[in-house]
Amino acid sequence: MQSEKVLVYLCKYTHYETPFSRHFISGVANCIEWRIMGLDDVRKTLAVEHYEVLVREGQVVLAEPRYYEAITGQEYSEREYIVLKLVKK
Repeated sequence: MQSEKVLVYLCKYTHYETPFSRHFISGVANCIEWRIMGLDDVRKTLAVEHYEVLVREGQVVLAEPRYYEAITGQEYSEREYIVLKLVKK
């Protein structure tokens, strides 16, 4: 498991719409492949429950500022999130 890698995608909502009161159309997000990290490095950053989801399901979506900033080194914006995807060999 130590040789496994994790693809990090940076995602940003580009469109929100509320055409009628009490009706909400889901936002449209644009995601780019940003970097590859080692699974061990990701394990040190994530809470146990997020790490377990990543390993079990192969992917985890994180919108919490602390993870966004720790993994990207960039300031968090409410319209952004990251997706971590496990790459198995």
